[in-house]
Amino acid sequence: MKEISPKYWWWLIAVGVFLLCMSIKCISGILPNNHHFTDANDLSEIRNTIDSYYINQKHDRSGVHYTIIFVLINGDHYWTNAVNKDTANNILKAKSEVRFYVNPHSTAKPIDGAAKSYGLWVSGQQIKSLDSALKQERSNYYFARTSGILLALCLVFVGMVFIYCGWILKKRASMTFPP
Repeated sequence: MKEISPKYWWWLIAVGVFLLCMSIKCISGILPNNHHFTDANDLSEIRNTIDSYYINQKHDRSGVHYTIIFVLINGDHYWTNAVNKDTANNILKAKSEVRFYVNPHSTAKPIDGAAKSYGLWVSGQQIKSLDSALKQERSNYYFARTSGILLALCLVFVGMVFIYCGWILKKRASMTFPP
């Protein structure tokens, strides 16, 4: 096994410090708990008729994500995850009566110009309850927050290992060995 030259100790310490800084950045984005969960009292009910729907497709590192966007008779657009792309055709028929909830004060970024909807009833049949939609939103938030904290802890550990190894190499570089 090839040994790392002791003269490169400062690289290991620099990488370790960089990883510690990244963990601080990660934690500073997670710890301020200023996230406001949508409450059922904040929502307004909407009852209208579906004119059409389409499937918005988004690609990212974790794969392809589909979001159903439905258009109402009055031209308003809303998105939902209450139905998936495979069942949307059976559920969201044109001229069907729909009922759902929206947050009129939402600061969430719209998907393709469509506002987020919570819960879904089509022709009087419940597809996804309001409580279920709100619980799913909270669950997704806590999962992302926990994952971020675990990532930050891993960065701290790996950064400390790099710094320790750099410190050991520095000590070895300054040692004099008898002939």
